[in-house]
Amino acid sequence: MFKRNYVLIAAGLGLLGGLTRYFLYRLAGDTPLLLQTGHPLEAISYVLTFAAAAFCLAAAWKQKKSQRFSENFSPSFPALCGHVFAAAGIFLTVFGKEPGTPGVFAVIWRVLGYGSIPCLIGAGYFRMQGKQPHFGLHLVPCLFLLLHIVVSFRGWSGFPEPQGYLFALLGSISMTFFSYDLTAFDVDIGKRRRFLFFGLAAVYLGLTEAAHSDAPWLYLCCAIWAAASLWDLRALPEAPQEPQV
Repeated sequence: MFKRNYVLIAAGLGLLGGLTRYFLYRLAGDTPLLLQTGHPLEAISYVLTFAAAAFCLAAAWKQKKSQRFSENFSPSFPALCGHVFAAAGIFLTVFGKEPGTPGVFAVIWRVLGYGSIPCLIGAGYFRMQGKQPHFGLHLVPCLFLLLHIVVSFRGWSGFPEPQGYLFALLGSISMTFFSYDLTAFDVDIGKRRRFLFFGLAAVYLGLTEAAHSDAPWLYLCCAIWAAASLWDLRALPEAPQEPQV
């Protein structure tokens, strides 16, 4: 199997990053939107993020290139659980949160959110069986996550400091690319290295952002989804060596 230590390291860094931001906003928060300048915990959160980015890049770079679903995915009950967690996180977010941008985009965001719930559960069931899901089952949550960036950007732009929006933005981008590559693997055009990079990044950034977020369930549950989807990932076999004459 794929080295599960990679997932555990990304999760450990994410928990550490989440604790750092949790205490940062409680110890250095002047107002809900402003932080004390130059606080050590803020610097630590950025250092952790650079370290996590380097780790995700190194872990993904070691992988071989592969596009086919059957080469990468095996029957996995944890993958089913991860998909169910993602469905629950999207439901709690769409049901309990008003998007930052009202209007037609907000309506489409909500429709895609509710539509993502049965799609994720269906895709998780196929993953548990080791069968290739229909690409539409992962495409709907991918579109939801993409639109989540659009409808949330207005709210993020109101934060005067990077801590207010940076982790939410990067986490949403990572989760969108992660779900995009799941969709691509469903039609055998996935990119294994990119999938691993954004999957591990989604684990780290999701846990980090969930500690202080306006949509904590979305980021927490999507981090679990990414970790569970990588947990039973196949290790690609070594290419046979030619006999020496």
